[in-house]
Amino acid sequence: KPGLWREFREGFSAMHAIPGMGWFFTLSIAVWFFIMPVGVMFPLMTLQHFGGGTYEMSLIEIVWGGGALLGGAVMGARTYRVNRIVLVNLMYLIVGLSFALSGLLPPSGFLWFALFTMTSGVSSSVFNASFVSVVQTRIESGVLGRVMSLYRSFGLLPAALGLLGTGFLAEHVGLTHTFIIAGTVICAIGLVGFSIPSVMRLDRKA
Repeated sequence: KPGLWREFREGFSAMHAIPGMGWFFTLSIAVWFFIMPVGVMFPLMTLQHFGGGTYEMSLIEIVWGGGALLGGAVMGARTYRVNRIVLVNLMYLIVGLSFALSGLLPPSGFLWFALFTMTSGVSSSVFNASFVSVVQTRIESGVLGRVMSLYRSFGLLPAALGLLGTGFLAEHVGLTHTFIIAGTVICAIGLVGFSIPSVMRLDRKA
C-alpha cells in the first residue's frame, strides 16, 4: 500500500546510498534558497535603484525568462561531452557573479543589469538541467520519482524562508546589498562544490 513516510524513507535512503549525492542535493537546494527570492526582487531593483518604469520591468522579466528558455534549449539540443558536475558548479559561480555585479552597478547601469539578468537566467537553467541529468543517470528508475519528490519538497521550504529573509534584508540592508550578499553566497557554494571529492566523482562516465 502507498505510504508517504515509507516512500520518504526510501527516497532518502536511495539518495544517500550514492556517495556525494546528499551533498549534491544540499548544495542545489541552498543555491535555490538565494536564487528564487532575488529573482522576485528584480522589479523592485528596476524601479527603486535604476529608476525604471513598466517598460523596464517588463524587459527584465523577458530577459530573465528568455535566458532560462535559451539555457534549456541549448541543453536539450544535443548531448555534450562535459563533466556535468563541473558544469553545475561553474553555473553556480556565474549566477553568483551576475547577482553580485548587479548589486554593484550604479543607477545608470540598467543595460548591464539586463545583461547580467539574462546571464543568470541562462546559467540557472543550465545548472538545473545538468542537475536533473546527473540524478537521472545515478538514481535507479524505481526510486527516481521518490528522490525527485523529496528534492522538490525540501526545495520549497528554503525558497519560502528565503523570500522572508530576503525581504528583511532588502528593508534593513538595501536592495543592492541584498544582491551582493546573495551573489557572494552562491559563489561560495560553487567553490564548496568543487572542494568535495565525492561530489566531483558523481559524473564518472563524463
